[in-house]
Amino acid sequence: MAHSHRVRVPQQLHLDLSVPTFDDLVVARERALALGARLLYDRSDDEAEPLYVLADLAGHPFCIFVAPPPPP
Repeated sequence: MAHSHRVRVPQQLHLDLSVPTFDDLVVARERALALGARLLYDRSDDEAEPLYVLADLAGHPFCIFVAPPPPP
């Protein structure tokens, strides 16, 4: 019996990742893509909450968005 290297795993959770600036958002997207993620949705032009929705290697979606740190 041949085994696939890609095992289908049901999604266990939805992961949201935040970065402090738009520049960091672009860097995080490029890093995720370099690691094998797929871009599902680009909302980087949204002034209120720029974000990207990506999928991991198993197809599970996750978001990266800009959330500036709260003031001290």
